[in-house]
This record gives sequence, structure tokens and C-alpha cells, in this order.
Amino acid sequence: MKIIIINGMPQSGKDSFVEFAKDGDYPVYNFSTVDFVKAKALELGWNGTKDERGRRFLSDLKDALSLYDDIPFKKVLEEIQKIKESNAVVFVHSREPKDISHWVELTGAKTLLIRRSAAEDVEHDNHADTEVFDYDYDYVYSNSGDLEQFHNEAIKFVNWIGQKDWESNISFI
Repeated sequence: MKIIIINGMPQSGKDSFVEFAKDGDYPVYNFSTVDFVKAKALELGWNGTKDERGRRFLSDLKDALSLYDDIPFKKVLEEIQKIKESNAVVFVHSREPKDISHWVELTGAKTLLIRRSAAEDVEHDNHADTEVFDYDYDYVYSNSGDLEQFHNEAIKFVNWIGQKDWESNISFI
């Protein structure tokens, strides 16, 4: 199994990239360190809108859960440990550089940054979004072509990664 930490500014194409990668030759899974946070935020009254106010709330709640007991990391890792295909490529959406480093150090994950100039022109006021470029990624993809090209590049990437001679470690918990 190979874990790829995927990151990029909001609206850069991260989810589309992973969806397109599913058309490749390897089983592809998609997780986010914010999924559990979003579920808890909805229980706490968040209206589900990812405007600046909502994004800041999610970022702050994720920080609190991470600080308390690394909960977002552990929740995603629990889901990954349920995957049965050893040749799977697992994408994990993670924003903060310290969290990305945590994934890399503990699992041997590789990192991918998706860039799209229109998405990078927007100002944000939460550290999860403003720190996106504060990490030295293993791979960087520029989402600057058309949708068909983006689709083809995602397939090429997952097929290339699937053939690489490294595995992520998820057996430490």
C-alpha cells in the first residue's frame, strides 16, 4: 500500500485528481483528515458552508482535536487499516505542514501538491490554507490544462506510483 498526502489550495482540483486516478490500474482510496472534524462540526452547529468563517471553524476544531490526542490522524489511519488490497494507492488530504510531516515520518507517505493559479489568487485567513506552500512536496502537479488532460495525468500518476518500489507503514498502532 502506498499513501500519498495530497494538498493544494481550495478549488485546486484535489478531489477531481483522486476521482480521475480511480480510472488507473490500481485500487484508489480517498480520505481526509478533516472528514471526522466536519462530522463533529455539524453536530456542534456548523451549517456545512465552507466559506471563510466555516473554513476557520473547521481549522480551529481540527487543531483542538489534534492537540488533544491526534484524533484526526488516528481516525484516518483506522480507515486505512481496513483496506485489504496491498497494492492500493491511498490519498490522504492533509493541509498543515506539521501534519504532513507527521504522516511522512510515521507512515513513509509521499506528498503531492496540486497547483491551480486561479485557486491561488484567493486570500484566506486560516492557517490551514495559508500554509499550503510551506512544505517541500515530493511531487507537484500544475492543474493548468483542460479536464481531459487533468484526467489523463491523474491516471498516469497513479499508475506510476503503483509501480514504485516503496510501501507505506500502517502497522504501528
